[in-house]
Amino acid sequence: MRKGAVQRHIEQCLLREHEKGLCFAPATQAERMALSRRVAAGEIVRPFPELYAMPSFWDAMSPLGKAMCLVRSVTRLHPDWVFCSYTAALVYGLYVPYRCVERLHVCTTRRAHSRSAGVVERHRVNGPIEVLLVNGVRVTSLPQTVFDCVRDAPLSIGLGIVDSALRYYPYDRGKLAEQVRVEGSRRHGVERAIRAVSLGDERSENGGESYLRGRIIELGYMSPSDLQVELPDPVDTQRTVRVDMMWSLPNGKKVIGELDGYVKYEDEECLHGRSIVRVLVDERQRESRLTALGYPVARFLYARLDESGYVAAVLDAFGIPRIS
Repeated sequence: MRKGAVQRHIEQCLLREHEKGLCFAPATQAERMALSRRVAAGEIVRPFPELYAMPSFWDAMSPLGKAMCLVRSVTRLHPDWVFCSYTAALVYGLYVPYRCVERLHVCTTRRAHSRSAGVVERHRVNGPIEVLLVNGVRVTSLPQTVFDCVRDAPLSIGLGIVDSALRYYPYDRGKLAEQVRVEGSRRHGVERAIRAVSLGDERSENGGESYLRGRIIELGYMSPSDLQVELPDPVDTQRTVRVDMMWSLPNGKKVIGELDGYVKYEDEECLHGRSIVRVLVDERQRESRLTALGYPVARFLYARLDESGYVAAVLDAFGIPRIS
């Protein structure tokens, strides 16, 4: 095939695979050489060995979207691979922070010679494991996936994975804790994993709220008493106002906790057809209803949750007590 024909063929293949949400895997040496030249020229990206994508396709995706695209594309290259830990959690649709999807987590046996390299992190397993097919991808069971994620993770990260596992799958905390204990038998981190599961709450609506709750507990403060609380609207008695979390303090005082992020002002799904100005006005109106109920509102910025002293300063300002 002539050079020009190879280039046209590659363009067609890239477009065809991108329409499926996949990266392109070349089949011939001529294709590999042509793609390598285009990578060197900055015209094509190579997110994984033997996988290529147009920058316009790759750059348009979020970190989670890129990770899922990579998982599905790698599965076609290596159909026998079994994904575990944060990669399996992503496949299950659990709340996984961006920082945890930068590598692909894959199971391997002690006898295998393959080692972690590049974006692939291999996890050695002892004995047989339960393998499930989820959305066309081979992954470890949900309890093992949860255990692998939370046994070493800070609570702020692990809690989102546990919360979403309880929210999306037919487990209660007791059942999930027992299965996680079984999966973690004779492995380090089982007590940390059980603690994370015991603190899980399926009412948490997103990973940001779970992350904030985890940070609060990590810092030794009183955990919110309730989540996703429906409060009466003092102006329109036919409606209610829902808040992210609420503390019922020992002195009888109640404090509302709200997590703020830029996504609700930028994401089309969150805007629900409203302009940003309209969203801001609605937020002001909502806040005025909450203050009319007499409850102070502690607002946390998601972008600052990891900033030293920030979460503690907000909690102290609103009188949330330390318990440890």
